[in-house]
Amino acid sequence: MSRAFYNGSMSKKLTRRQWTAVLTAATAAPVAAQAPPGPVDQARQTVERNREVLANYKVAMAVEPAFRFEA
Repeated sequence: MSRAFYNGSMSKKLTRRQWTAVLTAATAAPVAAQAPPGPVDQARQTVERNREVLANYKVAMAVEPAFRFEA
């Protein structure tokens, strides 16, 4: 790949207003994502923690479930 092709799209100069818009958008996005967790988010976190704990237990393939599927 030639050097001119690689830097071709980077040759545009940004104005101060464009820089301000880019920096403001970059810093504002994470702030909006930090909303307090609701009940659904807390439930998802609980399920995730429980899944991680249960993943640590080794269960043999020969172990059968405590219930039976019947059609």
